[in-house]
Amino acid sequence: MNTLVNLNRYNEQIENDIPNKIKQYPPEDNGILFYGSSTMANWRANNMCYKHMAPLKVTNTGFGGSTAEEALYNYYRLVKPFNPSVIVYYEGPNDINSGYSIEDVMATTHRIFEWARQDFPNVQFIIIPIKVCPGLKDVYDTCIVCNELYKKYADEHEDTHYINLDKFLYDENGKLRHDIYVEDMLHHTEEGYEEFTTFVKPVVEKVFSKYKSL
Repeated sequence: MNTLVNLNRYNEQIENDIPNKIKQYPPEDNGILFYGSSTMANWRANNMCYKHMAPLKVTNTGFGGSTAEEALYNYYRLVKPFNPSVIVYYEGPNDINSGYSIEDVMATTHRIFEWARQDFPNVQFIIIPIKVCPGLKDVYDTCIVCNELYKKYADEHEDTHYINLDKFLYDENGKLRHDIYVEDMLHHTEEGYEEFTTFVKPVVEKVFSKYKSL
């Protein structure tokens, strides 16, 4: 796989914004880690993810418009130090828009998960699929295929769980929703994040309980 982005392009966010939030919301050992691209990073705005997930304590080290390769590259800075029991993962759309193949996304994701399996016994993974949205219309079909492979991966790995977001992303007529996004039709409004939480939080609670029972 050829590196198609500058792997250090989000250093400012990694070295400043994330540590500041970690001081404000100290990590819990064997806790819940949110990791991935701007869907995770933007969820830190106004402390939304911490409030939405309460009383669960979460750590959020998502950054910028990252790719899976950048997530792998920063694993030792943004995953390993926090000793998570559950990793909630979101990557894919930036990879596809940057020229990475679906095979690249899956292989790199698998590598991240394998590293975590080695480092954290019984760790559980939750994959949030690519949120197909109006802003991704040019790569819509590719995103759908990637999500199908994410779902297949979860079905084949007992420690991996997949969140179905269809009822969040589509209206009752099967059309892509526009009302949950800001102007770019990629990123969520605060109201969109509140609704997003209703799909994510129950799965996180269930998986975290599963980990504690292992």
